[in-house]
Amino acid sequence: MEALAISVRFLLYLDLMALFGLGAFALHALRRDERVSGAVLPFKALFRLTAGLGLGLSLLGLGVLAAGLGGTSLLAPDREVLGAVLFGMSGGTAWLVRVAVLAMVLLLGRGALPAGGVALASLAWGGHGAAGSWLQLGADIAHLLAAGIWIGALIAMVWLAWRPREAADLWRLHRVLRGFSGIGTAVVGVLIVTGIVNLIGVTGGAFPGVLYGMLILAKVALFGLMLGLAAANRWRLVPGFERAMAEGDAGRALGRLRASLAVEAGIGASILLIVGWVGTLDPFGLG
Repeated sequence: MEALAISVRFLLYLDLMALFGLGAFALHALRRDERVSGAVLPFKALFRLTAGLGLGLSLLGLGVLAAGLGGTSLLAPDREVLGAVLFGMSGGTAWLVRVAVLAMVLLLGRGALPAGGVALASLAWGGHGAAGSWLQLGADIAHLLAAGIWIGALIAMVWLAWRPREAADLWRLHRVLRGFSGIGTAVVGVLIVTGIVNLIGVTGGAFPGVLYGMLILAKVALFGLMLGLAAANRWRLVPGFERAMAEGDAGRALGRLRASLAVEAGIGASILLIVGWVGTLDPFGLG
């Protein structure tokens, strides 16, 4: 049950960050005609897909939580426990709001940015931040939204890097990569500041338990690797890609970009797996 809870949390984080982040990417990286036409990315289909997955994962997560609290089978949860979770806990209210906004996106195929932001922010009430101060909860929400912008942009850039058919596609990819540099800097700043606030809020400045501490150190190390790859993309690979396109031979430079983006996306997914795991742990527990 513990492994299932971690898996559901990981997939839900990834899915809702994709929903919100792709909506943000469409707004900050693409022109209006590119957003509306769906020629660059099939946004309506992606929004419906991620909203549907988010609904399914939210239902599964509720069942896992109720089964764990009630000591029952996942297939036969205690109704009283379910009622207490949904209507007696702040996390239950957040769950109901999340399900409502995801259902709206699923039905309409739009509204991913505001609805996705609300759905992603609702996850803060299922973590350690909900038990702390309003400052800690606000920092947790900001951390989630900033991470969503980065993850969504990564998903979109990987998609664009693997689908170029014409020179226009290559130049669009270059424009998107260059354009994200400023937003990416702001996102990194928010992640660092809110991450520190969250860690201090959870631990009170004391040393956490061994497993919790090791996972946090692993998360920080992986985040550092992502920063290194992002810096290499901005200062080395993207300018090299531009020069190669101007010379009419972008194949090798595109291959290097693809590899870097794929590794960065893999590291991002690993960080989310750690986040899903950390949320199930007692910060001061031994295991």
